[in-house]
Amino acid sequence: VGDGISYSIAKNISNKLKNSAYTFNEDYIKSDFPSETENNMSQIFCEDGHVEKLQQNRRTYLSNKNPDKRISYVEIDKLSDSLAELSDVLICAAKDIDELGEKLQAKALEYFDSAEDTIADAINTLMKNGFKKVYLISDHGFVLTKILTEADKVDVDCKGNYSVKELIPYRVDKNRKGTAHFFLDDYRFERCWKWADSQIPELRKYDGVLSPDFSMYTTYPKAFQIWQVYRNRWCAAFWQAHGIKVIPTISWSTEDSYDYAFLGVEKGSVVAVGTVGVLNDEYAKKLFLDGFKEMVIRLEPKEILVYGNRLTELDEYKNVRWFEPYMNKFNDIKKKGH
Repeated sequence: VGDGISYSIAKNISNKLKNSAYTFNEDYIKSDFPSETENNMSQIFCEDGHVEKLQQNRRTYLSNKNPDKRISYVEIDKLSDSLAELSDVLICAAKDIDELGEKLQAKALEYFDSAEDTIADAINTLMKNGFKKVYLISDHGFVLTKILTEADKVDVDCKGNYSVKELIPYRVDKNRKGTAHFFLDDYRFERCWKWADSQIPELRKYDGVLSPDFSMYTTYPKAFQIWQVYRNRWCAAFWQAHGIKVIPTISWSTEDSYDYAFLGVEKGSVVAVGTVGVLNDEYAKKLFLDGFKEMVIRLEPKEILVYGNRLTELDEYKNVRWFEPYMNKFNDIKKKGH
């Protein structure tokens, strides 16, 4: 159980062991928001979902719930053959990766390979001593940016409870009288992520904003799709912390994305989706409609704002509000000769 053993880190560790006789299963365990050690470690150790802030209390809870098992706990650098022999279940704690990321940020990348070697060596020790299965489990991944302080951490509360009069594309023209949307090419709003502070004054000019619609192409690797969802939710939380009204934009790719595409949004919220590019491709249309149904089941949205050309298949949903694409209005103006 480690801080910062992300999916990609776990893949690197398994690749170091590919020449062994082990079999590998690539899976993931969904944890919870907020992405904090106390909360997510509790989801791993405590089956009833309650939060235990102290590591010792989490371990005590797990041992008490499994009195028929000899459960031992050890720091990964203290692992030994003798300790492994005395345990039915051995939980090894590894903190190196998260600590490296927090203290060194981007420079930590130089040392991750060594940390992965340590975990791979521990797996070999466990298997050599008769353990049948080894799980790589983490409470969260890590972000390598600047040195973060508590002031950089913001709460996620993205219900989008305010009235939307009009959806207008972010910074496409001078109009700011409405709610800004990001159903645009990603390069047009990448600045909102890369230079987040610099965009706050501009975002405040709108009545409110939708969270940015970072692309979720089916050809993107799963890790990158998860990253796109994370960026969407992070921007929403960051903007809210600066007093901006935000409605969460929801997007997905294939059915495989459902387990993370809808995370970070409370049930009963107002949400937004886009149909741009859906009508011209039957496969894209099917993916959209399938994901739309799943979104309704999982999020139970109070209202769904749909930006784009109309799909008759959505007429059965009484909580849908349609917003005509900006390009349609632009073309109408051209036809009238204005």
